[in-house]
Order: sequence, then structure tokens, then C-alpha cells
Amino acid sequence: MEALKQIMAQFNLDSSSHRREPLLKRMEVDASKNWDCKNCIGHCCTMISNSMKIDVLEAVEMYVYLHEKGRWNDQLKKELEENVKTYRLDYEIVLSRGQEFRRTYTCPFYQGHNLGCSIDSSFKPYGCLAFNPDKKGVSEWGHCSSRSSVMEKREDNFGKQETAFIKFLCKKLNLPLEKKPIPIALLNLHKAIES
Repeated sequence: MEALKQIMAQFNLDSSSHRREPLLKRMEVDASKNWDCKNCIGHCCTMISNSMKIDVLEAVEMYVYLHEKGRWNDQLKKELEENVKTYRLDYEIVLSRGQEFRRTYTCPFYQGHNLGCSIDSSFKPYGCLAFNPDKKGVSEWGHCSSRSSVMEKREDNFGKQETAFIKFLCKKLNLPLEKKPIPIALLNLHKAIES
């Protein structure tokens, strides 16, 4: 764990919360208009529409967070493995022109309607933070979208330093550069660190 933190320090990365700040600020603006998830059962977190993939940096941050909170244990690893098996996330289907079929899955950190996500917002995937209601009182699927302009701004501000870290760590740990579903990314990272 300390080795990961040292590598991150080597790259002089801004803190995870600072790199998520543009997304969190936009969520605050939306929430001030009551554009929030309070009335929704969390369609975007379930197999109804979730196909979230994360890069190695997002996986590292979530992995460190889970360790620091004492949540990375055999039970969590088993749950992640079950999630992969249940939704066949380890089975890739390549469509025409080399595009990969994105599988939907229920996020292993989704706790249900009233509890939401168990990952602190400073460590959540950027895509999760960017996906928000488009109007007040949303309770049904189809009334949310990604704040792509905020994602682009975030990428403009931090993309260069993040990409350098991602390329370095993927090469060092022999991990794929491509984004992977959350449980796959975390398990791949764990296996690479342990070996």
C-alpha cells in the first residue's frame, strides 16, 4: 500500500478530492435546484443501466480508500469475484470495428435505494459523479445524463498528469491501459500488487 502511495507522490498528483472538485461543485449546483437522487432507486448503479468502467488511477484511489477504511478483506474480494461471475464481466465480446460490448452490472458498492453508494465521493469514479438528474424529483430511469462539459474541463485540468501516472503504473504492474468494470479493475490491481 505504501508503495502505491509513494508512486502517486512521485507523480505529484493533485489529491483525489481536488481532481473531483469540478464534478462535486456541479453536483452541489444541481442539488441546490433539488436535482438530486433522493427519490430514485438508483437505476444508474444497477444492472438496468450501469456499465461503469474505471482506469487504473481510479482503481488505485478506490483500493487505497477501501484499505484505509478497513474494508478490503476476503469477504469483499469474494463479493467482487461473485459480481464478475454473475454479470460475466470477465467475458469480453468484441463487436464490429473492434468496439467492445459494454455489459451492465449492479455496482458491488451500491447499497440500495435509501443508502446509495458506500464509496466516499472523493474516491468515486469520475463517471459516477458526472451522471446526475436533469430535473427536479427524478424517480424513474431515463431522466439523468452525464455532465460531459464538466468531465471535459476536469480532463483538461488533470488529464496530462493522470495519463502519465496511468501509463507508468500499467507498465510497472503489467495492467491493461483500457478502462475495466469496477470489480475487474480492483481485482486486477490487487492481483498485480500481490504478485
